[in-house]
Amino acid sequence: DSNVTVADGGAGSVSVNVDGALRAQFVAGALSTTVPIQASAGSAAAPSHSFSGDPNTGMYGPGSDVLKLVTGGSDRVIIDASGHVGINATPTASSTAKLSVTGDVVLPGSNRMITGNLEYNADGWEYMANGYGWGLRENGTGLLQVYAANNNSSGAGAAASPGASTTWDLSSGNVGIGTASPGSYKLKVSGNVGVSSGVYTRGVDPLASTEF
Repeated sequence: DSNVTVADGGAGSVSVNVDGALRAQFVAGALSTTVPIQASAGSAAAPSHSFSGDPNTGMYGPGSDVLKLVTGGSDRVIIDASGHVGINATPTASSTAKLSVTGDVVLPGSNRMITGNLEYNADGWEYMANGYGWGLRENGTGLLQVYAANNNSSGAGAAASPGASTTWDLSSGNVGIGTASPGSYKLKVSGNVGVSSGVYTRGVDPLASTEF
């Protein structure tokens, strides 16, 4: 093809010209190009873009508008057509979550970890282990609740009855224990209160005196 020429540029460089325009150039073992580079789709075992001496690590495109990053011949990161990302997981396209992770997540520098037992759902944050756990939610009326949780049939966290919760009214600062709402009381307790030593109100122990 007379429209394609390969020229020795000297100093270890080779140039490829098409219709008189430079399209690719090898310089000191590196390739630069003015046109897109297209490769086969590839697979996890043989990604289309890999590295010398490590052919099963790289990236490939298994289907339309999907990109996968691979190490050791296994998918590690998946990006779908909607921009959802999965790390050791297939992203859920129907979900509003942009990131899906299988395994624990460590927050660097804080020594904090988010494990597979912790989830955020319609109730709020819930931690489940061995069928039991706790939850933290804002119930939509300005009340912050910490409550006991248990497993439902689907295995996800489910809130126990509101009576099992501790409630904090975010506007007034009132606190309720064992109740869904503290009402107008600074402290409202639903149930018995056990005292091992003394209870003091304005400096007076009501268990030792009738003065309040």
